[in-house]
Amino acid sequence: MTEPCVIYSLAFSIAFPGSLVQDPNKLNVTLATDAEGWDKSVNEQFLLELAQNPQVRVTGFVPKHTPKQKDHARDLNIELVDAKEITGFPAVELLAYPPDDLDIDILIIHSYGRDLGRQAQIIKDKKKCQWVNVVHTVSEDLEKFSVKKSADSAANDQLTEHDLQTRLCEKSDLIIAIGPKVTEAYRAALKYSGKDQSVICLTPGIIEEFLGVRGEIKGSGEIFRVLLSASSKYFLVKGCDIATKAINLLKDSSYHLIFVRQPKDNEDQLKKAFLDLGINQHQLTFRSSGSKDFWPRLLCEVDLVIKPSRTEGFGISGLRAISADVPVLVSGNCGLGMVLKSLPSGAQHVIDSEDPQDWADAIKKVRAKAVQVRKAESEQLRNDYMQQFNWKMQCNEIVKKMFSMNPHKSEYRKKAVEWQFDVADTTRDLQSLQVNRDDVDGGPYYQYETEKMSIQETSQFPRTYKRGDISRRNMGVSNLPLKEYRKVCIMLNTKRDLKFDDFRMLAEKVGFNRDEIRMIEQGENPTDKVLQTWSSKREATVGNLIDLLTGEDLERMDVAKVLEDWVNDTCH
Repeated sequence: MTEPCVIYSLAFSIAFPGSLVQDPNKLNVTLATDAEGWDKSVNEQFLLELAQNPQVRVTGFVPKHTPKQKDHARDLNIELVDAKEITGFPAVELLAYPPDDLDIDILIIHSYGRDLGRQAQIIKDKKKCQWVNVVHTVSEDLEKFSVKKSADSAANDQLTEHDLQTRLCEKSDLIIAIGPKVTEAYRAALKYSGKDQSVICLTPGIIEEFLGVRGEIKGSGEIFRVLLSASSKYFLVKGCDIATKAINLLKDSSYHLIFVRQPKDNEDQLKKAFLDLGINQHQLTFRSSGSKDFWPRLLCEVDLVIKPSRTEGFGISGLRAISADVPVLVSGNCGLGMVLKSLPSGAQHVIDSEDPQDWADAIKKVRAKAVQVRKAESEQLRNDYMQQFNWKMQCNEIVKKMFSMNPHKSEYRKKAVEWQFDVADTTRDLQSLQVNRDDVDGGPYYQYETEKMSIQETSQFPRTYKRGDISRRNMGVSNLPLKEYRKVCIMLNTKRDLKFDDFRMLAEKVGFNRDEIRMIEQGENPTDKVLQTWSSKREATVGNLIDLLTGEDLERMDVAKVLEDWVNDTCH
């Protein structure tokens, strides 16, 4: 009997009460964060990948959700719950009190500053769950460049932020550090306790909502717009003074600095700080993030994104730019800069200097390149990044680790192969196919008549792709939406013994030997095994898969058409 494995996606129980089917074999994962943390891009991508894993039931937990957060959770297809109502408690303290009826196997909490993360101690004790601590920043690095507040005796008696975060990591069961810089810092800090072995590095992957948003760039305008984002709190940390001085050194009024501030920042104070550094008021524009399409619109407008940070845990605004094929210059002092150095085309985008003159020279050099050259270099960087760092593969490894922390559910996981389909689901899908018995092989030749999917599915890709967008052909195979991935598996899993133009020929094309092919043939979803194994290689893109399917020996035009239709789809 085949062990059923429910495929994507989870219903949203706030909007549709009672629709979330409880499965005792699934791992109940709750991600807790405050209102500000919920809106972070890393949080959204992490939630999205976890929610797509069929072995996990994801719940978001916030002190008190806003309508915006409720809509966001609905978009991610996860459940969102609020803390208990306790009179007189500030919102951040309520995060220690999840609903009594919330089942938690794994608590994932974003740990930041003095206020966020410590609540996990209370939840772990009450719910008897495992605690995964997520760290984004290295506080002792930030403190070097932060404005010092007046000292008082009470403050001197407190642990530093870094010491507090280190102690919380020591008490947790697993630590996820965002990016290599934060990972290295916490592994060093946790060596004494032995918890350094419990630190997992999660490097954010390309943000799909920004893929293809810029379209064709036909020419360069008279104004060269340079984007910088930071908050007033981290004005020096993010190198705002370096950026401003670099613009001044260019001595060219056609360079404009667009600064994205936090909504809570005082624009007048920020403006004074910039003007005091000598920038021409006509070369400075302020923006404040807010609307859902704010970043896609802005990334279509600017010519270059810079991150001259003196230190930074990762640098998500730079990753947005890379995802959208916008040229970037990133400091070697931030996590993203460390990542870029590891990529074949990444080093030219990293500036290992805090000297404004070096940044001015680099900015001028980018502008001097032809628009087509800038675009080609940006696309190459994005492709290199996509091949090296994949959200899905990293999150799958984290899920495996979380199952190992819950022995009572790990037995189920051994039986369930990731992304395998229940036999009943496969049969139901095959019944929706039109069978052509006139195939040259004498076997079934399948074509999809309509999209009659019996399971609710939500594409992980945005509506902003353009028809025939090269970005989709360059996507890794492991990033295919499950709807298309599922069709490919169903069609290639069906053996065609005359020509062997099924999963067996594909396996041979991507490097499997005969013994390995016989081994995967025993599984219930051999195509999935072939594609998952191949996905670890740089050439495993959708475009290359199409070429293999339409090439000599395979010639599976029917399967290739599924992928080509997705590449050219304008309805996403």
